[in-house]
Amino acid sequence: MPVDLTKTRIDHRADQYRNMLQNLQGNILKGHGRNFSVHIFLQFTSDPQSVRTWVRVFAEHYVTPTQRQLKEADEFRTYGVPGRLFGNFFLSAKGYEALGYTREDITCRFVETPAVIDGHEVVNLKFVDGMAAAQHELNDPAPETWEAAYQGQRIEAVISLADNDETFLLRQARQLIDAAQTIATVLTVERGRVLRNNRAESIEHFGYVDGRSQPLFFQTDLESEEKAGGIHKWDPSAPLDLVLVADPYADPHEDCFGSYLVFRKLEQNVRGFKEREEQLAHRLGLKGSAMQRAGALIMGRFRDGTPLTSSAFGGMSEGVLNNFTYADDADGTKCPFSAHIRKVNPRGDMARIHGVRETSDRYPPLHDLEMQRRIVRRGISYGERQVEPKDDPRTEQMPTRGVGLLFMCFQSSLANQFGFLQKMWANSPDFVSKHTGIDPVAGQHGGHPCSIGQRWPLEWGKPQMTPFDVRGFVTMKGGEFLFAPSLQFLKSL
Repeated sequence: MPVDLTKTRIDHRADQYRNMLQNLQGNILKGHGRNFSVHIFLQFTSDPQSVRTWVRVFAEHYVTPTQRQLKEADEFRTYGVPGRLFGNFFLSAKGYEALGYTREDITCRFVETPAVIDGHEVVNLKFVDGMAAAQHELNDPAPETWEAAYQGQRIEAVISLADNDETFLLRQARQLIDAAQTIATVLTVERGRVLRNNRAESIEHFGYVDGRSQPLFFQTDLESEEKAGGIHKWDPSAPLDLVLVADPYADPHEDCFGSYLVFRKLEQNVRGFKEREEQLAHRLGLKGSAMQRAGALIMGRFRDGTPLTSSAFGGMSEGVLNNFTYADDADGTKCPFSAHIRKVNPRGDMARIHGVRETSDRYPPLHDLEMQRRIVRRGISYGERQVEPKDDPRTEQMPTRGVGLLFMCFQSSLANQFGFLQKMWANSPDFVSKHTGIDPVAGQHGGHPCSIGQRWPLEWGKPQMTPFDVRGFVTMKGGEFLFAPSLQFLKSL
C-alpha cells in the first residue's frame, strides 16, 4: 500500500513505512542530533557519467537513510552507543543539469505552485531558478554582495556530514574533499557546531534557547512532547506532506520521497544586538533583572525559553516551553506581534484576524490558515568566539562578525512555506496589524531604510506602546535552493 502523506503520528516501526524510511534521507523528519557538522559545497567539473558514478558510490557509503537514523537513535537510548557518521547529499537545479538532465525536463518535473491569497499570487519561488533569482521576492541583499562562494549560481551540490566527535568528523571531511576534487571544485566548506547554555540546552549566538516549536511527525516524538509539557494548547503534530514530495526522478511505485531545502548563511552581529537590546530596555524604563524583558520582547522568549506571552519574567518550568498559544494575548501587549517567534509561528493569529474560511481533515479549523506554512528547521550555529554565550561575556567580548547561523529548513513547497513565511510574515511591516514592523531577527530589508520600526509595550499586558527600531543585526551572506533526493534515485545513477 502506498504511503499516505496526509497522515501524522507515524509509527516508524510499522511495516507500511519501511520502504519510505529506507529510501528517505535522514535529518528531514527528525533532526540527526549531532553536535558538529561540515557542509561541502561543490561545482562539478567532470562529464555527467563520471559525476553520476561518483555520486552513486558516495550515496552508498555515506548517505544516512531515515530508517537507520531512527534505529541508531533507539539503540542510543537503550545501550548508550552513539550513531555512526551522519551524511546527506543535496542537489540544486544546476546540479541536476550536471547529471545530464535538461533544464526543460527539470522544470517539468519539479512542479511548484505559487502562494495565493484570495485568488492573488503573492509569492512565487522556483527551485529551477535558484535563490539569487528570488532576491527581490525575499528582499535579500543583492547577490553580488554575497560571499564569493555563493555568487554566480555555481553551487550544484552540497554534502553534509555530522558527528559528535569533531576530530573524527574533520578527518572524514578531509577524505571526502580530496575524493570530491576528482570530479568537482570545492567552492567552500562551512563548519557548524551546537552552542549550549549551562543547562546543556541548544542556543544560538544571541544566547536564546533554540530549536523549539518544531513540527513533529513520529508518534514517539509526540508522546515525549506530551510527557514533557503537554500538547493540549499547542499540538505540534504535522502530516508527512508538510515536508515530503514524491522524488521526481525516482520510481513512483517505490515510496521514494524527497524534500526542498533552503540553505542560507546568516551572520549575526552579537555585540550590536546586545547594545540595541540594552537601549530598548532603557527606552522602556526597565532596570536590574527586568532588563531581560527587552530581549524577550525582541525574540518572543526569554533566554531560558520561557514564552513572553506566558510570563513577564523568565524562569518558568520547562514544561510550558512549547505548549502555548497567543489566544490570551490577541492585542500583542504581552508578546508584541513583531517578536521573532510570533512572526514566524503565529499560533492562531491568522485565524483570529482573518476568520476561519475553510476546514480541513488534516488540521484543526483554527490552524488552517497558518499550519500549512510551517517549515522544518535543521540549522546549526557557526563561528568561533572569544567567550562562549554560556560564560556570560561582557558586551565588548561579543563578536560583531564571523559568527551566525547556517540556516537550513525542509518543506514540500518553497513558495508556500519558506517563501510565504519570509515575505508575508517576517518581512512585512503590517503583519497581523498595521505598523507592526519587520521581524527584528529574521526580517530582510534589502539594505533599504524603513521608516516603520517596531512598537513595544511599555508595560507587560498594558496597551501603551512606544516605537523603537530593532533590525540589521542578522545579515544574509548567501544561500541556495536545494533538493534532498531519495536514496533510490542516488543509488540508481
